[in-house]
Amino acid sequence: MLTALPEADVQEAMAAFRRATQECAEFSSSSGDLSGVTVRLEQLSFPTLADETVAYRVIAAAGGGLVLYGHVVAVRHRDVLVLITLLQVGSPEVGPTAQIAAKAVDKLKRVRR
Repeated sequence: MLTALPEADVQEAMAAFRRATQECAEFSSSSGDLSGVTVRLEQLSFPTLADETVAYRVIAAAGGGLVLYGHVVAVRHRDVLVLITLLQVGSPEVGPTAQIAAKAVDKLKRVRR
């Protein structure tokens, strides 16, 4: 997802992504179909791709032993926010996620210098 906003708004969004693993490192749901789901966020070691890059791993455990893993990557290039999300059964490797994010940012940089 690409979103162009005033640069201050994109910087504020990036600050919120940085706070996510500190302020919401683990949370649970107790309503409806998501009852009993526990989500954990962990900082992810990730290359800096533009002005700012924030990445974290998502681990969501549900009843019956189902565990979903994901990556959330937010990149700021000037006034554009690039958001890459990946969710799968089984823990994803960082390399392919980094390649996808790098390609998206490279295309953005070619269009929006």
